[in-house]
Amino acid sequence: MCGRYALFGNPKRGEDTLPSGFEDGYTDRIWNPLVSVEAHYNIAPTQILPVCTLGEDGPGLESMRWGLLPFWAKDAKKAYSTINARAETVRTAPAFRDAWKRGQRCLVPASGWYEWVDEGGARKQPYFIRDAGGQNPIMFAGLFSRWTGPEGNEIATYTIITTEALGEIRKIHHRSPRVLMPGDWQAWLAGTAAEAGAFLEPQEVPLQLHQVGLAVGNPRSQGEQLIEALNPA
Repeated sequence: MCGRYALFGNPKRGEDTLPSGFEDGYTDRIWNPLVSVEAHYNIAPTQILPVCTLGEDGPGLESMRWGLLPFWAKDAKKAYSTINARAETVRTAPAFRDAWKRGQRCLVPASGWYEWVDEGGARKQPYFIRDAGGQNPIMFAGLFSRWTGPEGNEIATYTIITTEALGEIRKIHHRSPRVLMPGDWQAWLAGTAAEAGAFLEPQEVPLQLHQVGLAVGNPRSQGEQLIEALNPA
């Protein structure tokens, strides 16, 4: 699963601008003024982050809360169990099938994500995984939903789709977010259900990983030091 991830920009460009790569012809529109594009090094479930959705004029950024709430959810507590959607069952699982049928697909920008591994110590060892070529951001395949709360307020929420892990990541975990290559972004957002369904299959992408400090286990921890290699070469 993916239970924690990071999104940060090019430090030379400042933390209050879009991450590197966004403004270069893909998500230069912001649908929702609440969208946050500052650096986040320890994103946890139910936090509000930018996702990329398809609008009438093309793709743009929108603020959504992590943890998809289907229209029938009685309260927001279900979000904790829907931060990830398994690709194998996303088309049929009750929590996700409506969003899939409606074509409510999104791209979730990330600079990388964390996984914890039991290596025999007192606490599990966290790893940070990112694109091996330095691409930032990468894009996870996701679904979104618009849920109406008990007071009539609409909340936009999203989930990250995961598949069987392949390649380097399989050394530490059997599941991985479905990372979409730039050439696949448009087809995922705007393609037919059949075209999008092809992306539910696992695909090996070049990734690199390294151990990081235990501080990332606390969701209140923030800062660039969280992604630094524990034992740099």
